[in-house]
Amino acid sequence: MPSPGSCPAADDALVVSELAANAMLHSRSAGRVFTVRAERHRAHLWLEVEDCGGPWLARPRDGSRPHGLEVVEAVTGPGG
Repeated sequence: MPSPGSCPAADDALVVSELAANAMLHSRSAGRVFTVRAERHRAHLWLEVEDCGGPWLARPRDGSRPHGLEVVEAVTGPGG
């Protein structure tokens, strides 16, 4: 759910941008193909990015900036 005073469309664009960036930078889809799907429903928008998978490597956080999935969680809430 968007935060008060925010723009839901901007939040949606930020989420799909972060998920697409993760697919390009951190999966086997790098330099290849990934799929973005969006479904508009009455009360919500379903966004999905499918990539070619890859190893799940946790990176140490340096605290200087949030990572992509942290940004997605901040916009969508836990389990978003």
